[in-house]
Amino acid sequence: MAYKRFKKARAGRRSAGKRRSRHSNDGGLFKGVIGAALYGGVRGYASNMVAPLTSKLGMLGTYADNVVMIGALWGLGKVMPQAKPICKTGILIEAAMVGGEIVAQVAPPTAMSKSSIFDGGGYA
Repeated sequence: MAYKRFKKARAGRRSAGKRRSRHSNDGGLFKGVIGAALYGGVRGYASNMVAPLTSKLGMLGTYADNVVMIGALWGLGKVMPQAKPICKTGILIEAAMVGGEIVAQVAPPTAMSKSSIFDGGGYA
């Protein structure tokens, strides 16, 4: 008898649950937008609440507020698992703000004048 190199694939016997979990969607972009909107609405109040702690972290300079907010969001995500997606979005926003401040200190952005755009020129 000849040796079979490949086994014939059997008809799929997966349950609907496995198939559904394999192709599930975690909310996509819309869920992230909702989380970012909620975080943006609450950030000002939360920042004022942690201001006493922020003032004690003078060694971090302008990053102190962002670092404290990242810590608070991380702690809230650990204590309240229901708020974890919003906390994750908030941490990403705060990290982006820190990155923006670092880049602005290393290489300050240059402004383009309106006339240089229309004259075919580059930066002002």
